[in-house]
Amino acid sequence: MAIRAFISSLRRVELHYEARFLSSVASPSHVAGRGSLKDKDSRLRFPSGESPTTLLKNWTNEGRKIAVSELKRKYKKLLGAKRYRDALEILEWMEIHSKNQMSVEDYANGLELTLRMRGITKAEEYFERLPSSASRKAAFLPILCSYVRQRDAAKAEAFMVKMNEKGGNPNYKTWEILIEGWVKTQKMDKAVSAMKKGLSRLKSCHWRPSENILMPIAEYFEQQGNLEEANDYLRIIHHLGVSSLPLYKLLLRFHLQAQKPVPHILSMMEKDEIEMDDEITALVRASTSGANCNQ
Repeated sequence: MAIRAFISSLRRVELHYEARFLSSVASPSHVAGRGSLKDKDSRLRFPSGESPTTLLKNWTNEGRKIAVSELKRKYKKLLGAKRYRDALEILEWMEIHSKNQMSVEDYANGLELTLRMRGITKAEEYFERLPSSASRKAAFLPILCSYVRQRDAAKAEAFMVKMNEKGGNPNYKTWEILIEGWVKTQKMDKAVSAMKKGLSRLKSCHWRPSENILMPIAEYFEQQGNLEEANDYLRIIHHLGVSSLPLYKLLLRFHLQAQKPVPHILSMMEKDEIEMDDEITALVRASTSGANCNQ
């Protein structure tokens, strides 16, 4: 009887622990704990139409936490969905509460979003708040582009000076933006100077200037009657691999007017595999026949 009673007691204990185990498996929220990001119902979301700032305040007021890495992931996801205002609100929250964990990329995104959603004045204020480590990077480019779009070359130039004072180091892209601004405002002497500075940085990059700035500078050399500068310019552009039919036409006309030989131009055209049209064929014939007559 004693043995039977002992076995019966063991069976009751076994059933008790089995019931507790099954209960814990059936309640995963009990394992995850309240407020855990592993609990799907407690995960922080940013539904469309609701302010991320308000949601974050409510979240933290409830004593909950969210990692900065999670905030970064969420604002980038909102960027991809073109929810720019919501992405900016998260970045502004991060700047207040987790500034020391923001990266250069975060600051650059913040500046671009501020410009897009708040305008140039607020973007300038944002730039003034940037730590030097961020301002040395390309975070300033959106403002520079905005000045160029507004055809305000003077502000673009002044902003670049300010950028240098903050430790910025202009790269070829900076010069390209400034060249575009000066071309649009017909300040060609400054455009040429910026082009030379941009070209001087080609050893460490692969700059490919657009025809929108290449042609106006070539036309400027023609207007100034500066054949030597035009030839040097053409050689550099040819070396970059961005020569074009309109550029060669301009240089051929320039040489024809100056009654100068064009073998170097023809050689570059051949290497660039320029497709001849009627106009350039006529220019080549006129240039070569003129050179023969002068011999």
